[in-house]
Amino acid sequence: MALLFPKLFRVFGLCVLLACSFSAFSQNDTRGGNAKKEEQLKTPVEKKKVLIIPFDPKMYMSDIDRSINRETKMTFPQIRDALRFGLNNQLVSAFKTNYTVISLLRDTVKTKADLAFIYRATGYKYTVTQGQEKTGSQKPISNGQLTVPIKDEEERYMQTVINQPGLLEAMNKKYGAEVFVFISEVDLKGAVITDPSPMREAWVHFTVYNLQGKVIGAGLAKAKFDTDVNEPKKIIGSVFSQTARTVYTRSTLPPEAAKTPVKEKK
Repeated sequence: MALLFPKLFRVFGLCVLLACSFSAFSQNDTRGGNAKKEEQLKTPVEKKKVLIIPFDPKMYMSDIDRSINRETKMTFPQIRDALRFGLNNQLVSAFKTNYTVISLLRDTVKTKADLAFIYRATGYKYTVTQGQEKTGSQKPISNGQLTVPIKDEEERYMQTVINQPGLLEAMNKKYGAEVFVFISEVDLKGAVITDPSPMREAWVHFTVYNLQGKVIGAGLAKAKFDTDVNEPKKIIGSVFSQTARTVYTRSTLPPEAAKTPVKEKK
């Protein structure tokens, strides 16, 4: 009987030790699993990449630069460059919510050659913004003569056309971009004095391609502004912010559908 109690005590201690070890293992395993889940939840979803291609400086048209110059004393090149960079920054802000944005104006030292290459590889085509041209109401016969119906003046925009095959694939290989936003032209129009309330208007011509070369958005993004607004910062903040949002909302696919992989040529 004296020998039995030490044996029972040792067995009891062993059971307690095993139970504690199992409990600790279970807690560590649970904590490890929870940690992995938390880590997975914290891992951000990779956004698709969009490349912003600013307008070529020669595609800047403005009726109001003299007014800007009188008020700010900025030279014409300074005005153009300030508005070019400002529009680009507004586009970056508009797209960055759902995309990783790559701007070719953020580091001009590294991207100057790429911009020059893109401008050489693309062209422009004056295109009707929506649908086909409409025919006018002129009668087909006038004074006994057959006439051709007059076409109503349609709103047109300057579409960016890719002339060099492989351009988008090259930009995808270098930057990983899957959506390409081309700003082809910017027009700043003076107010029409005959209007009851004269307003200036900014027109941003844009064309957006996916990686397969399909146009997924194009047209004119417009915004009106007062005739006394002559500071580039105000134009950028109030006018170009509107046009940038228009470009975004009218041209983008859902982020998950934006990726269209290019098949490698063998």
